[in-house]
Amino acid sequence: MRTGQPVEIRGPGGLLLIVRPGTASPGTRLTGPHLGFAFGERLTGILGRKGAQTRGAGIAWIWVEDYGGIHALHPFTSSPLDQKIATLARLVGDALADYPHVAGIAWSGAARCSRLPADEQAQTPDGVAIQRGLPIEHLRQTAIVSRHLILPGQISILARACDREPHWLDWALQRLGISGGFRSLLSQPPADPGRPRTLLWTPATSRYVPSGTSPGRNGPFGAVRLT
Repeated sequence: MRTGQPVEIRGPGGLLLIVRPGTASPGTRLTGPHLGFAFGERLTGILGRKGAQTRGAGIAWIWVEDYGGIHALHPFTSSPLDQKIATLARLVGDALADYPHVAGIAWSGAARCSRLPADEQAQTPDGVAIQRGLPIEHLRQTAIVSRHLILPGQISILARACDREPHWLDWALQRLGISGGFRSLLSQPPADPGRPRTLLWTPATSRYVPSGTSPGRNGPFGAVRLT
C-alpha cells in the first residue's frame, strides 16, 4: 500500500532503515552488516547445537536444508560449485574441530528455476558439490564438506542420494501405479485469473498445487532448516 510517507524499519542492535518515497537523491547508498557474517554465524550456531546433540552417536553427519536462509544477493548464492565447497569448508572448519565425532556437513538448497541449467558436479580436497534439476522447475545445489577423513562409503551415499533425487518422484509414482512419471501430471491450467499459475495439476481432485511449493527431502538423513 502506498501512503506517500516515510517508513521506518527497525532491526537488531538499534539499526534503523528509513525508506522515503520518490527518487533517491544523488549519493544515496545503503550500508549495513556484511551478509557473509550473518550466514557464517548462523551456520556455526547450527553446527554447535547439532554437534552437542549428536556427541554420543558415534560418527555423525549434519545436513542443513536451506529454506531461504541465505539472502538471494549473498555472493554464496551465485558462486560456482567449487567456490561453494571452499566457502563452506572455511566457515565450518573451526566448528568441526570442536566436535571430532562430526564427519562433515552438507548444505543443500532448492530454488524455483524455470529454465534449468545442465547438471553439474565439482570435487575438491575439501568435498564435493552437486547441481541437479528437479521436477518441477526447481534447481537443487548441494555442497558436502568432510573433515578429510577417509570415509568414501559415507560420502558416496550422500552424493548418490543427491545425484538420483531427480528420479525419486517418477519412482514413487510408478510404485503407485501411475505410468508416465511426473510428466503425466502436467497440464496447462485453464485461463482462470483466480487460480495460481502453475503447470502441476492433479486430475483426480482437480486441485492445483501452489506454484511456490518446494520439493521436500524425506530420506535417511535428518534435515536442519536454515530460514
